Amino acid sequence: NEFLTKYQWGPASGLKDTKGAYDTFNGDTALVYNAGSEECPVRIIFPSAAGLITFSRVSDGETFYLDMSKIKTGDPFYMIDSETKLLMGGNWNGTDFSPSGKIYNFALVAGEFFNLLTGEDTIKCNGVVPVDISYDLIYY
Repeated sequence: NEFLTKYQWGPASGLKDTKGAYDTFNGDTALVYNAGSEECPVRIIFPSAAGLITFSRVSDGETFYLDMSKIKTGDPFYMIDSETKLLMGGNWNGTDFSPSGKIYNFALVAGEFFNLLTGEDTIKCNGVVPVDISYDLIYY
């Protein structure tokens, strides 16, 4: 029985029973929960914006800065991928990001794309309201 198995290993894994308020931007903040045993890469999708944008991991203040004014001819949406360390342009249809093949890492003016620490944290953005955040848990 798959449900019995879930309830047997669920508490030991640290996984939540429901998504609840996690993994959705509420304005410029998103509550995240990495139940894995290691830091995990994160992907954040946001619409085109002008000027300086900051992304912060609230628990430790780790922040990176994007100067979107450096992008002269861009895409309608962008995705930060901390695993590949890329800022990619593309399109967003509400569920899927389709990369255009353009890389905009030159807009990163300070800091580094960060991973999510284990446990609960908050990601805060200034200068844009992201449309999506996703990450894969890492267990060993």
